Amino acid sequence: MKLLNRLVLTTLLVSTPAFAQDPSNMSLGNMAITKFSGVLDPMLPLPEGSPLQMLDETFINLDGISAQINSVAHPGYVWDARIWPGQSLHDYKARDVGQVFGVALDDARTPDDKHLAPNIYLTATSAYGLQIVAPDSDGDGRPQRLHKGDKAASWMTGQWGTGDTKGQPGSKGGPGSIWKVDGVTGEVSLFANVQLANQDNAGAGLGNITYAPEVKQLFVSDLSTGMIHRFDMTGKELEIFDHGVTGRTAAKLPAVKYDPSLRLTITKSDFNVDDPESYGFADEARRVYGLE
Repeated sequence: MKLLNRLVLTTLLVSTPAFAQDPSNMSLGNMAITKFSGVLDPMLPLPEGSPLQMLDETFINLDGISAQINSVAHPGYVWDARIWPGQSLHDYKARDVGQVFGVALDDARTPDDKHLAPNIYLTATSAYGLQIVAPDSDGDGRPQRLHKGDKAASWMTGQWGTGDTKGQPGSKGGPGSIWKVDGVTGEVSLFANVQLANQDNAGAGLGNITYAPEVKQLFVSDLSTGMIHRFDMTGKELEIFDHGVTGRTAAKLPAVKYDPSLRLTITKSDFNVDDPESYGFADEARRVYGLE
């Protein structure tokens, strides 16, 4: 599997009152986008003869934008298919939500019920790579960037979010995080942490997320296990669907069971940040990305 720079977007295309009167965070014609937050330029010369490369001193930009809301409704002229820069209305940084890919909107409304004010849901991803570090060992005040798993390894800051603005206990993000952006205030909170048998996602992350308005529930795919998880709008998990067994059997295909031995362990040397095949993805036959 090759890692690509990906940009995901969801646009609100529903009938709402005039923009000037709409207090929601996500209005008609706005677009929710996810992207790689980028890295900080080391901006320092390496000592002569140093075995390090510049990449070894390059870290995720915590103030880089991982998700944003853009306005693409008013180019200022009769649209004729030319490209124009969409105005950024709200930015969500790597320090808050980490690296995210999947996007879903619900159908929430403002407290007075006069306007749509959809909440945005963002899912943790390994699509832009997985980065790990070890504690500072050379006294330069920065952690040591690792390319392979190590007993001292931990996730690089900015890989997963920590920015739950509500400050709830246990709100630190991880590979199974679903982040919620409030449709009115724009506040970020940890909506849910996708687990299987009380085990966190090991690092492969989540595939995508979708909202089913008929039942007011969210569905998200887990790339580490191949399961699809169903949540109510409070973040409570309602059910797990095993695509590899139940889905494939229904389609008259051989069942492919979840193999926990494929789980990623960043403390073991067989994990290589430069090799996505070591990221602990579920068997391809049971792996689910997109959801509708």
